[in-house]
Amino acid sequence: MDVQPLLAEPMPLGVELRRLRMERGFGLTEAAGRAGVSKAALSQWESGARTPFGPSLDRLLSAIDAPYRVHARLIESTDPIHARIALVHNPLGAPVNLGQTLRAMRLRSGLTQSEVARHVQVSQGIVARWESGENFPSTEALHAVLFLFRASDEEVLYVLSSPWTDPLPDVLPSLRERLSGMIGTEGGFSLMEVTSGLVQRDAWRQATKFPEADAVLSEVTVWRSSWFLDNARIDEAKTSARQAIRLAKANDDWNTAAYGAALLAHCLSWGAAKAERRQVAARLGEWLERPLSKYWRGVLLCYGGSLWGYGLKDWKVSREWGLRAMEELRDTPSQTYRFPYTGFETAVDLVAVSELELGYPERAVQLLKPFLEGEMRKERSWMMASYLYALKELEEPLPAEGLRLLSEAKLRFDGLQSSVLEFERFERHLSAYARRKGTI
Repeated sequence: MDVQPLLAEPMPLGVELRRLRMERGFGLTEAAGRAGVSKAALSQWESGARTPFGPSLDRLLSAIDAPYRVHARLIESTDPIHARIALVHNPLGAPVNLGQTLRAMRLRSGLTQSEVARHVQVSQGIVARWESGENFPSTEALHAVLFLFRASDEEVLYVLSSPWTDPLPDVLPSLRERLSGMIGTEGGFSLMEVTSGLVQRDAWRQATKFPEADAVLSEVTVWRSSWFLDNARIDEAKTSARQAIRLAKANDDWNTAAYGAALLAHCLSWGAAKAERRQVAARLGEWLERPLSKYWRGVLLCYGGSLWGYGLKDWKVSREWGLRAMEELRDTPSQTYRFPYTGFETAVDLVAVSELELGYPERAVQLLKPFLEGEMRKERSWMMASYLYALKELEEPLPAEGLRLLSEAKLRFDGLQSSVLEFERFERHLSAYARRKGTI
């Protein structure tokens, strides 16, 4: 699918507001009353004599029930700052801008706005305006900020050469090609923050005019949720997952919506109020009634089971969902972007962990051993961790090759903060046991 570039001359705001109002069947007086403005003010907006502020325009568009993509486009083009707030619950979500990327890089570096301001010799208010998208730093200031954030050479080049405020030129490859190229890239992990943000930004712009861009926007948004989750940035992962769910549901794309729901469940497994966890867990059962493919039903069962187990400590339900996931995912090729491990073997690992938590380590060993015999594949590192824990519970010696694989797993997950921390914890705990018990 090739999405058209935004080349058409935009319609004046007043002309578009009048057209929308009339298409929706509202008279001037009725529309003004519903929006909470005077008839004279609305008339001046439509004639072009005055331009409404973002909040007033937002109320008017909501009052006349403007289509969500038109609503998003007009709010963003009229008041980009207010768009960050007004479009949070719009199916397209709020647009990505340079400020959002700079904020993410600052948080990644562990710096406050005050610390950035002091190093770049500007006020904290200026840094805040950069991050809100209210204005952009000069090239010199941007260089200084990127240096402070220890951005890679590739990140610096990408940020400085990207047209953050210009219309999308027709010389760019199609969004689909860019998304596929980004997903298929081996290495270059530090670039993912910026490149995925740029694809999301351009897909958002296209989607405000062309419905065909919604699919790409959904895919890149759910991909970014997965990326944030891998890097233990849970709040951002939840926000992206919810945005992907809203847009996918608006387009009846239930498989992408299920992936977003699965990622949201996984986020809540590790950090959320118990009431929120229970609410989402209950909704997952409803999601399973949707028209999903076998693969995405299995993924939803798998991550939902993780929420029931790790998040709610109901390991019986977790085991039940894991067993159902195994049935759905057996002999089903992976359709996720990153790791072949996400699928049947993830479901097996979930059932094994559930058995461990329920006090049946021997069942976990029996379940996992067939996957780990012979050459121990690196993508089965999580299964190996569960297997070693089961052997520990049975007071059995640990295989030396398994410990080595666990140690090497940190290198394979280079850049994935959450995975590296987990493997370091596994390694410390099991190595201490192995020193006492010995290895085989």
